[in-house]
Amino acid sequence: MKKLKKDLRCLLFPVHRAILCDTTTGKSTMKSWKKQGAGIFIALAAMCSVWGNNSPEQIARQAFEEFRQGSLESISPLCSVEVRKVLSAQVFQQLHAIFQSLQEVPEIREIPAKRFSPIQLASIRFRFKQDSAQLVLAIDSAGKVCNLNMLHDIELPRLDKSRMLEDFDWMTARLRNTFPLAEANRELFGLDVWKKLAEYRARITGEESPVEFAALLQEALLACKGNHLWLSNVPYTHRHIPAVQKLFTLTAEELNITHTTLVMEMLCNPAFSARPVRLKYHAGKYYSEFKHIQGTAELPYGSELIGIDGRMPDELLPALQDKLNRFDFKRRIFYGNAFNGLGDNFYVFLDRPPREFKFRTPAGREISLKTDDSIRLAPPPHPPFSSAAAVLYLPQEKLLYLRIPAMDMNTIDFYKNEIRKAGNGKEIAAVVLDVRFNPGGSDLVWRGILSQLLEQPLTFKNTSAILDTSEIREYFKRRREVHAKFYPELPESSSIPGQRAGQPLPLLGDGSFLVDDETTEITPAKDSLKLDRPIYVLVQDIYSSTGGLLAAANRSDRLISVGMPNPVSLGAGPDPLHLALPNSKLIFSVEVSADISGCKTAGDTFHGNVEVPVELSAIDFFEYWNSDTGTDRSGWLRHKDPFMRKVFELMKKQNIQQRL
Repeated sequence: MKKLKKDLRCLLFPVHRAILCDTTTGKSTMKSWKKQGAGIFIALAAMCSVWGNNSPEQIARQAFEEFRQGSLESISPLCSVEVRKVLSAQVFQQLHAIFQSLQEVPEIREIPAKRFSPIQLASIRFRFKQDSAQLVLAIDSAGKVCNLNMLHDIELPRLDKSRMLEDFDWMTARLRNTFPLAEANRELFGLDVWKKLAEYRARITGEESPVEFAALLQEALLACKGNHLWLSNVPYTHRHIPAVQKLFTLTAEELNITHTTLVMEMLCNPAFSARPVRLKYHAGKYYSEFKHIQGTAELPYGSELIGIDGRMPDELLPALQDKLNRFDFKRRIFYGNAFNGLGDNFYVFLDRPPREFKFRTPAGREISLKTDDSIRLAPPPHPPFSSAAAVLYLPQEKLLYLRIPAMDMNTIDFYKNEIRKAGNGKEIAAVVLDVRFNPGGSDLVWRGILSQLLEQPLTFKNTSAILDTSEIREYFKRRREVHAKFYPELPESSSIPGQRAGQPLPLLGDGSFLVDDETTEITPAKDSLKLDRPIYVLVQDIYSSTGGLLAAANRSDRLISVGMPNPVSLGAGPDPLHLALPNSKLIFSVEVSADISGCKTAGDTFHGNVEVPVELSAIDFFEYWNSDTGTDRSGWLRHKDPFMRKVFELMKKQNIQQRL
């Protein structure tokens, strides 16, 4: 029984929709996930068994019997090729052992989610002497199990209409007191945040299940286009960190309910079902991201999408704007989703799964892909967007190169050691910090890396604004207490509130704001390489704390940003505020600070620009996107990477200027 309890705990985990990997080695390993407290994510997508027109409960019961009495071999014919790759013997044996040991018949029931999804949920709830859990199955409209997940066995609050409205109104009131960019979003996107929230409030009927209500709240928040504005699982993921507990002041009940509800919502959200065709947006058009193979036909990467079920993308996008967050400034339209691995595959949000995609190849041929037949993707073995942490010295160019795929606190020592090994005793003409596709993490990572490189302190200024409300003052008081208790050796990241109170800021609307003019100084470490050389920051599709590095680069003459304008808003700022709704107990987050450094217009608050743009034609972009970097990247960096080509051009100009 002790072994079974250990197995059961291994199957209880927080949700992760991006590919989890060790950023030092690039390998996805269960050991590294457990070490970081993330647990095991079991996403058995598209598990298929045609069970006729049975109810979700009947399908779940048959699945339970397969896991209890069957074998990996007997269940494999019921699964898709994708699931067979995921459903390992170890995972099957864990479920098999757990279900065989049960002394009581599990409770099997449907979890209603019909109001927002054709995918239904069913739960297999079971108990040991001290432990309990539920295996949640997602079942599509064809009666196939398309996903499953092991979760806490908890009852989600079932609310009537009055309590749902109370939660929604409480959330809206808190946003009015904490969200600083409502007016900027009106100017930037033509979006009235408060009108948008009222539209979603009007959809509440009181008949929604907890999962359906969470889905409605999530869509309402995402439609407001705020930074970190969504139902959030972050406090659950980091619940064992004392500083996080002190900062967010959330209860275990709120953490567990939010985590369980969000996993269920994602399990049955059709947007997270199979994406048979992969699209990539470039300069106003959609293209095939990789080479696609269907039967004997091959669709080249970089083929232009000209129709989905006979309709052009421009016809489909207007109805999907609430669900997208990647923004094309030139064309004034949202075109993709930067989170949860959805990318530019906007079609996942359509009411019906597409049946046919029509493309025009670079050679001018028209090729159609039909989703009722299997489609195989052929990405490069080592694509530019999925490389591991690395520090390289390129001797011919005298360049120190750092690949930083995430601002992961666990990699601080790695960079410190590798910088020393690669750079000591070498002639270094320039440094490259490659943060392309970096989703963020902690500012301490990039600040620590810079401290290992610099000869002189690096200073840059940020101006931040927050609404002058009691909620904000209480939050920053708590932040100062957390900083003093857990991180006394680090400089205070923000002195808000206090420098300038009651400031009118027409850029942000009619509210009263607290404004902080902050000067940040990064001092060289004792064992720094002590470089007085240009530091180039390579940027493409970044978020969160990585935006802080871009802001520093754009505000300092010591750093130079090189790359592509960012499609989601960035800027320097503190940790998002997290609040729990009073009735549903669901936790949402909001970025309370607006980075107004150098801002003259609402568009400036987006902070996505780079100093030196890398501009590529569609052909050149997809050649780059589908290039093979190799295992050590050095040859690719020197000869094929268009971002590095731009750096080499800048280094050459610098050398000429120095000679003059």
